[in-house]
Amino acid sequence: METNSQEGAASRLLLAFSCIGIAYGSLFPFIYRPLDQFTIDAFLTSFDLTTGLVDDVSNIILFLPFGFFGLLAFSRSRKNALYIFSAGFLFALGLQLAQLLLQYRHPSLTDVFFNTLGTVTGILTALIGGPWLQRFRPAGQVYAAAIPIVLISLFIASELLPFLPALDGRSLLRGIRPLWAGPYWNPVIMMLLACAWAATGQFLLLVGNRGWATRILLAAIVITLLLKILIIFNSLTWIDIQAAGLGFLIWHLLPRIRRGDLLLALAMLSTLIWLHLIPLVPRTSPQHFFWVPFGAVLKGSLMINMKAVAFKLFFYGAIVSRLGAGGLGLWRAAAATAVILTGIETLQIYFASGTPEITDPLIALMVALLFHLNRKSGSDPK
Repeated sequence: METNSQEGAASRLLLAFSCIGIAYGSLFPFIYRPLDQFTIDAFLTSFDLTTGLVDDVSNIILFLPFGFFGLLAFSRSRKNALYIFSAGFLFALGLQLAQLLLQYRHPSLTDVFFNTLGTVTGILTALIGGPWLQRFRPAGQVYAAAIPIVLISLFIASELLPFLPALDGRSLLRGIRPLWAGPYWNPVIMMLLACAWAATGQFLLLVGNRGWATRILLAAIVITLLLKILIIFNSLTWIDIQAAGLGFLIWHLLPRIRRGDLLLALAMLSTLIWLHLIPLVPRTSPQHFFWVPFGAVLKGSLMINMKAVAFKLFFYGAIVSRLGAGGLGLWRAAAATAVILTGIETLQIYFASGTPEITDPLIALMVALLFHLNRKSGSDPK
């Protein structure tokens, strides 16, 4: 199956971004150490499939975009699939070999295996998803449908990672325990999630018609809420249920509201400001600002940070998209979003409300670039 030239060029750029992101995350913080025999021996005997499931899933997800965009970048054929599979394996192996020379990194053959499995998962997603997308978009505009679906997938991933089902009754009970405690009211979190579901509906309109989008949005809400019970490290709360219902209602009313897209974007920005800055509690001393992109994100739990980044990519992308569709234009929308996020991060230096870093504004600008490519393929935002 041939790939449209614009679609292929855009996918090659996304593949490049994926490679840079994978390499950056795998090699950070880039501190050299001399190679010694102990490190080599540990690496050669490091293959172990009994390691933690969460880390294994993280390694699969890390390389999934490589396989997905790698295949879309050229053509969805079995021959190219084999090439991308081989490239994914060599890329994963090369990164692990490079980690032999870096402090604070733990190279492992197990990571190579699960990274390669992630490449295979991405390839299969592209092979299966491409024909499905063509049901809603002409062959030359598959990419235009893929971007909204990727962003929606990031939101669902932020809700359901690590995608591992609970295998015992105790875990299932933990999944519904918050419901037993009765309704819990947190208007900021509820509004954040409600806006996310409403934005999901708007993204679905870039793929199919309103009737189709309504069915898919309802299905996505119901399935996601049920899976929050069944997947470990997740639970279903009353806020999840209330937010999903409110989000669907907001999305249903948007066509009847003048400048509905703009109002949705402003609601999302207001919720972000409230979430990150209220209450304004001064720090005893100014917090260090992380100028290294993703420097703060790459410290701590990989799974928690992946969920946070996935949600930010979706949420900031939704803000830029809705501001653009609301009349600002793409790059003015991106600039406005980046400026507001920079203001939030700057205030966090002096107020105890989060970790100030450059990552969030950069994410908004990166997603704007995706929408720029999306626009070339004939889709929103304007």
